[in-house]
Amino acid sequence: MDPNVKKIAQVGYRWMLVGLGFLAVGLLTLFVCLASPFPPPGCTAGNVDIFGGVMAFLGAIFMSVRSGVIVDRQRRTITTWWGLLVPFHKTEHPFSQAHFVTISREERVAPKQSYEVFPVRLEGAGTDAVTIHEPRDHDKARRLAEEVAKFVHLGMRDRSSGEEVAREAGALDKSLRQRVKRSGLTTRMPQQPPGAKASVSFGGKRSAVTIDIPPIAHWLWFALGGLLIAALSAVFIEFDSKLTKDLPNMGHLLFTFLVLLCLTLPAMLFIAYRMGAVHHERLIVSSGELVLTRRSLFGMNTTRLKADEIEEVEITRDSKSKLGGSEAGRVVIRSDRGSVELGAMRSEEELRWLRDVLINVLTAEESAK
Repeated sequence: MDPNVKKIAQVGYRWMLVGLGFLAVGLLTLFVCLASPFPPPGCTAGNVDIFGGVMAFLGAIFMSVRSGVIVDRQRRTITTWWGLLVPFHKTEHPFSQAHFVTISREERVAPKQSYEVFPVRLEGAGTDAVTIHEPRDHDKARRLAEEVAKFVHLGMRDRSSGEEVAREAGALDKSLRQRVKRSGLTTRMPQQPPGAKASVSFGGKRSAVTIDIPPIAHWLWFALGGLLIAALSAVFIEFDSKLTKDLPNMGHLLFTFLVLLCLTLPAMLFIAYRMGAVHHERLIVSSGELVLTRRSLFGMNTTRLKADEIEEVEITRDSKSKLGGSEAGRVVIRSDRGSVELGAMRSEEELRWLRDVLINVLTAEESAK
């Protein structure tokens, strides 16, 4: 295998599902008409062989659809291709040292659903962007982008958070601490903005720093659930009284209320959980690691990242969630091993403060050296 060539192949999962359907229909037809002791009327050997064989053949073709890219760092070209297991059609794109690898966040619309992808592309001024892959997970996209960028010794631009984070070639593996040490810059502990609910406690010099982020008003979600139940109950009462032309039956009303309570309240809590509004987040940052413990009504989970491996602390914005007329944001902490997000549904000022606190704590030791 040529060490100057990197091949990235992608399986067409939609084509594979279509192929499985055709293959299943073909094999089922052959089995029912040829192997069954009681074949359906009209099953003749010739018709069955042709129909079943064609369906199975089409299924095999659809399941073999592949696409990908071939990166040649010696010839400075990236080739996109598609085919059946092997390339049938290729398009070659030259690139130079002025190019860079990018990560972005885009929404894809499919029948009855929409989803987010994080396209990894090779871009350069005056040339068309070449899509390398479109993972649905940011961490996978980040690892792939770094792998390609290091292979061809190019810089990276991460635009998935809404703001471009530039990392130059040769510095892709440097942690946040190393970059601060190299730049010689120092950071100051920011002042807590008015109205911020999160709190920061210090254990002393070189001790762990604890950041507590309380949930967003548990009572608000219960109140919203109660109002929704009351509104639905009123609708049912009105409907029942018009239908019976009499006062509503108290037993029916009680039953309706209990059913609505059992359906609406869990739904409201689940929505609040997915939005991060009922999480209590505790972040403990020390010289060795960062530990995020997230507690909610549905349990507790803990995530650990090594402090020396953290490369970025940024604010990411979710274009699908709107809060107060602007894009909802969170603080994201990224490393090559994974990433964590915190601070859901906080104000822009509080998010910036949390980000700056984390950067200060994580780099304070390097700055002091």
